[in-house]
Amino acid sequence: VLLRKHGFLETNRATTTPPTFKARAQIISEGGTAFVYLTDPKLSADERKKVVALLGGITGVVEVIEPARFAELGLPNPEKNRQMADFILVAAPGYAFSNRNDGDDVVTPVTLESGNPGHHGRLASNPKMNAIFVVTGRRIKKGARLQIVDNRDVAPTIAHLLGESLPADGKVIREILE
Repeated sequence: VLLRKHGFLETNRATTTPPTFKARAQIISEGGTAFVYLTDPKLSADERKKVVALLGGITGVVEVIEPARFAELGLPNPEKNRQMADFILVAAPGYAFSNRNDGDDVVTPVTLESGNPGHHGRLASNPKMNAIFVVTGRRIKKGARLQIVDNRDVAPTIAHLLGESLPADGKVIREILE
């Protein structure tokens, strides 16, 4: 909505089925994060700064992540991967992003009444994204306790228990093995 209001996105959603879009900047929502693509190669450095300032100034946006931080989050650099966003928005607790661009409300509450209080797409660095990891069975130590488990380690561990190896970024969680 904000991009549309500031001339970075044009749509005729209300008058055409299917709707058409002309985007100088576009957002793809993942719920707790939103990937922002600057799609117009003629976008000036000042216009880029304006998009960052507009979106970063919204109530409910807690952080704007620039490409210099992508590597620490395990994300590709947009200069090397054209499919990667130019920057990422992070929603504050109690907020989420949507792909809607109609209407006038830039921010709508995320409540039970709004129909979608739960959202995916939060950053893995958010401690609230830590899930319970429970494993039991043959060759698993009884009562073994771990701190935080990297999700990438689960598949290699299962493969190891099955007598297989798996080329993956993760490692076998040996602390739980007998």
